[in-house]
Amino acid sequence: MKRALKILLPLSLLAASSSAFSGTLRCGGNLASIGDGKADIRIKCGAPIAQYSSCKPLVVTPEANGLVDSASAACVTVDEWTYAPGSGQFVTTLVFQHGKLNAIRYGDRIP
Repeated sequence: MKRALKILLPLSLLAASSSAFSGTLRCGGNLASIGDGKADIRIKCGAPIAQYSSCKPLVVTPEANGLVDSASAACVTVDEWTYAPGSGQFVTTLVFQHGKLNAIRYGDRIP
């Protein structure tokens, strides 16, 4: 039993630490994290190689219909910034909603 704990404890700590950093991107010596604003990301990571904006339609539920004017709030602007950190690294897209980093997506590895 003690032997199993000695093996499982380091593995569980490794899993916890990797999940803690799944919402972050290392930019040089800085960490960009979910919830950071666009200005913070620009300072930490520099200019992206590509930027794309789109309007994601809002889904208005019957419960929220009285709270949200669907005519004036038909969509939410979603901004995507793409970074190519260098050879051997993954192309990374940062997704912003309401000016805050909402998601980090990884693409192909750069040759």
